[in-house]
Amino acid sequence: MPRYIKTICFVALFIFGALVCQANIASARQIIDAPTVMQTSQYELGKPFITGLTPAGTEVLVYIDGIFAGLAEINEEGTEADNFYYEHDSVLSEGIHEIMLASRDRTSLVLSAPGQEIKFVVPALSAPTLVEPNISTITGKVKPLIQGLTLSGTFVRVYVDGIYNGKTDVVVHDSGTANFAYKPFLNLTAGNHFVQAVSEDSLGNKSKKSDTLNFKIEQPMPAPTLFAPEFNNKTEHDSPFIVGVTKNNSLIKVFIDHKLDGQFKAENSESGAADFAYRPFRPLTSGNHFMYATATDSRGKESSWSNIVYFNIAAKLEQPALAQIITEQAEEPKQEEEQAEEAKIEVKGLDSLEDKNVVIEGYEEELGDSKEKTTDDDIKKIIGEEITVEEADQGLINENKNKQGGLNLNLVIFITFLFGIIIWIFWVNKELIKERRAQEEKQEIPESGLPNEKDISKDNTLFSGRDRRH
Repeated sequence: MPRYIKTICFVALFIFGALVCQANIASARQIIDAPTVMQTSQYELGKPFITGLTPAGTEVLVYIDGIFAGLAEINEEGTEADNFYYEHDSVLSEGIHEIMLASRDRTSLVLSAPGQEIKFVVPALSAPTLVEPNISTITGKVKPLIQGLTLSGTFVRVYVDGIYNGKTDVVVHDSGTANFAYKPFLNLTAGNHFVQAVSEDSLGNKSKKSDTLNFKIEQPMPAPTLFAPEFNNKTEHDSPFIVGVTKNNSLIKVFIDHKLDGQFKAENSESGAADFAYRPFRPLTSGNHFMYATATDSRGKESSWSNIVYFNIAAKLEQPALAQIITEQAEEPKQEEEQAEEAKIEVKGLDSLEDKNVVIEGYEEELGDSKEKTTDDDIKKIIGEEITVEEADQGLINENKNKQGGLNLNLVIFITFLFGIIIWIFWVNKELIKERRAQEEKQEIPESGLPNEKDISKDNTLFSGRDRRH
């Protein structure tokens, strides 16, 4: 066969193969359909969520504003079409965005024609809604809890009296609207105040300021005063009476180890300050504990914490164990503890208590260990009235002074008496010495007044009685 014929056949065969491949490619492109979008929503503000169908054996490419954003997740159904869904992982900025989807064959990587273009609108952030506190709120708290609603996925900046006070954490809720709560970091003064808030997302988009919410902080409710736990024949070693004093018409809430143990209404007293006694709802475990209480008036205004009382519950022994009061003061001498114990005023009616939440009238106490006692100043703080200090309050002090003066006088008398005895002993010894010396001198001189024979023979200078007469 001539050479030119072979060349013609080779060229013809090449052209035929190219035409066949082109036809196959064109045919493949025709059978890949674009994905069908079923639903577009926002599972979180500014984050599109898209669901739909795509031909089996394909994957879905997502483009946002002409830029490839990622692949959708495919749920293979084993039919001619598979389900897909796409969650955008970042928040889109405020405004209108264009989203386009395309299918791609997993084997040949042939793309379908672009699907229908979707308009995705990210609205401007709506301002948060403030709920509390409002003009009807009754509170004496210097840090009232500011509460409201905002869009899910945002945080809230809070302004008190027109000044930026702080912000919340990002709050999220499936419903698209989340609750928020904020406590001011500085104490607010008693009087009228107003609060506003602004929502902000992770991209820095901010809403307008919310509506103004006005509220008032009243003078605080006086906090109750607690004393040491009390034991009597109605208590166990692990269930002491918690006693204290509060303002009339108060609802008392007792907290033990930072947990609300119970609440009760204190009975009123003619003095304006009601005594109360409360027994824990459950027996306390052995070891260290602490307690405090709050008081709420009839309008719902709650006080701050009372003083915190620390105490210890000992393990159960053969005899009932008493609670050991732990105080910050230094330990006093035993003699002063006994004096304080004698000065303790008995609790009237405490032994007859049977209910765990009861009130004792006329209860006053002076502690032996902590040296605490109820004074008129405590009542003055509670009922907010001026009270004159009675002379009885000074009785114990004067008595102590008299005892101290008597002790000094007795010491002086004792020392004087001791010196007197010493002087008398010296005087007696001196007289005895004088008497002994006199007796010794008397023994040395003979009774006749003449020298004895020994002296005469020794000196040979004395004359006989006869010679002396001459």
